[in-house]
Amino acid sequence: MSIAQPRHAPGEKTFCSVEAETAAGRACRIEFCMKIALVSAICLLALAGCSRSDRSPEAIRQDTAKVTTEATKDVKAVAKGVEDALQNKSTAATSVNINSASAADLERLPGIGAVSARRIVARRPFRDTSDLVKRRVVSQAEYDRISSQISAQ
Repeated sequence: MSIAQPRHAPGEKTFCSVEAETAAGRACRIEFCMKIALVSAICLLALAGCSRSDRSPEAIRQDTAKVTTEATKDVKAVAKGVEDALQNKSTAATSVNINSASAADLERLPGIGAVSARRIVARRPFRDTSDLVKRRVVSQAEYDRISSQISAQ
C-alpha cells in the first residue's frame, strides 16, 4: 500500500510543516493515516448504529462493542503496515554500500568515526555486512547500531 504525497513548492507550508523525507515527516504521515482510519471506523460505527430495526438497547451495545473491537484491530494493523512500509522504504533509500562508499559516507553512520571508516575502506571487499564483525573491523556494538543501514554489494 502506498500513500500518495502531494508535491509542494520549497518553503510552502505542508500538513505537518516538516519535509516528507525526515523521520518527523514519516511519523506525521503515520499519525495522519491512523487518524483517517480511526475517523473512518467511527463513521462506519455511526452508520451501523443508525439502523431502523427494533432491537433492544443491550443488543445494540453488544454489536457496537464487537464492531469497535474489530475496527480498533483494523486501525492498528493499517498503522503498523504503513509504518513498516515507510521504514523499509527509508532503509532501502539510505543504505550505504560498505564496498563502495567513501570514508566520508561511512562516517555519517551512527558511531562510525574517521578511524573506523578508514579501517572499513582498507579491509575491503566484504562478501556480507557481517564480515565487519567476523574480520574484527568493527565491534559487535558498532555493527548492531549500523547493520540496518548498510549493505555489501
